[in-house]
Amino acid sequence: MFNYVPSPTGMLLHNCDKYLKMIIGPYGSGKSCACVADVLTCACAQNPAPDGVRYVRVGVVRSSYPELIATTRKSLLELLPAEYGTIASSGSPVRGFYFIPLPDGTKVSLELELWALKTADDAPKLRSANWTFAWLNEATGCSPEVYNAVTGRIGRYPSQDLGGISWGGTIMDFNQPEPGSWLDEYIRNPQPNWAVFRQPPAAFKHVDEVTGAVTYEVNPNAENLRNLGAREEGDPDDFTPEQQGMRYYRNQIDALLKTGRTDIIDNQYCMMDVPIVDGKPVYSNFNINIHVAAEALEPRPFQPIIIGVDQSGIHPAAVILQNINGTWCVLDELYADNEGFENFLHGMLIPLLRGRYSTNPLVAAIDPSNTRDSWQAVTPKQRFADAGIKAVTELTNNPRVRIQTVEHMLNQRAGGLLIDPACKMLIRGFSHEYRYRKLRASGTMGSVYTPSPEKNDASHVHDALQYAALLIQRGDNMDKDTTMQNVRDELIRRRSSLSSVV
Repeated sequence: MFNYVPSPTGMLLHNCDKYLKMIIGPYGSGKSCACVADVLTCACAQNPAPDGVRYVRVGVVRSSYPELIATTRKSLLELLPAEYGTIASSGSPVRGFYFIPLPDGTKVSLELELWALKTADDAPKLRSANWTFAWLNEATGCSPEVYNAVTGRIGRYPSQDLGGISWGGTIMDFNQPEPGSWLDEYIRNPQPNWAVFRQPPAAFKHVDEVTGAVTYEVNPNAENLRNLGAREEGDPDDFTPEQQGMRYYRNQIDALLKTGRTDIIDNQYCMMDVPIVDGKPVYSNFNINIHVAAEALEPRPFQPIIIGVDQSGIHPAAVILQNINGTWCVLDELYADNEGFENFLHGMLIPLLRGRYSTNPLVAAIDPSNTRDSWQAVTPKQRFADAGIKAVTELTNNPRVRIQTVEHMLNQRAGGLLIDPACKMLIRGFSHEYRYRKLRASGTMGSVYTPSPEKNDASHVHDALQYAALLIQRGDNMDKDTTMQNVRDELIRRRSSLSSVV
């Protein structure tokens, strides 16, 4: 059995009984080990039933099955007493059971259910689960829908007849989350019954004020150093485990520097609030300080609105733009995962337009493919027309042209682009998520990337923005554009058309 010695941050975790306990730290900092110890601590503190048994059932979640078995299960086996139980090596879920005697004469009946859950599609798998509490291991790999599903299954076992529930919350561990992610939002704006425990970084970044040279210093106060690294030939007898741990981090940082991955060092070792950039961002000229507004943007009533829409597939997205004082402002973004266009249109987009843009003339720039619905044989353009919105499909679908159009707007001071800070998916796409994927290839030409942007959540809202940009580039003055003028006249004649749509 592993000899667990809690770190300062681990002790804070064990002494907390908040509903959600989040521990954040760098690679190798002992987060998972601390969480396993917390699982055991909470299990031993469970109220005993009249028969002297403390009944506990714990849900354990990780994003993939291989990681669940190879890493999460192994962490549990290392710390839980092997003489009193074990965990199966396969199954769905993977089940474990321990029957642990305590010094006070009671016994802990600890059931474990290990689930591999990643996306919203996986969340329904938990509908029949009844847990005391849960642990989300490496929660950055899971979607917020998975966490929401977990919250619905905790605090359900044991019944009052079996002692009731002493603590029924969730433990989560993760590395520094990327800016704008759901976990980033959680740690920035925690609820009163949530607790955030941040471990010291593994390293500090230093930038020379004169030369701009970047160096990294390993933190001697990083946690779990004594359990990292190994002795090497030539080490003196007094070379301590803590020094081995520091060398462990030094070796990893040096290897990442060789490949230029300072983004990983900054985020995962220095725990800085910066994104990890996998691949090459599509827009190299995006500057968050220039193109993202410092405060929320408000629409101007009675002035034209352009809606860029990517309606193809099951990931519909929309962005809403308006020209304010000569700058095209992105006021809203919408995205639906695994939904049809009709649900997106009537469930998300039209309610937003009816509530926030009821006085504005509207025109939608949509995917030129304009594919008919396979069930009702109705095109998206017709659906917009039924809602009283003019839709334009006479746009190019050439990705290079679409991207160049947005690049042109980013380069302009007058007539350029400004994004509301609430449009986080669009902003993350600009900074790093809307990207060309790096190919696993080698040669004298250096790094090689895919010719088209990678398809992911960010790509759909950026497709929508590109359609809007193409329509904008039809003319410098949208008030004189024939399409927009027709829509303005239509609004005057039928001002109530949009509000009548259910």
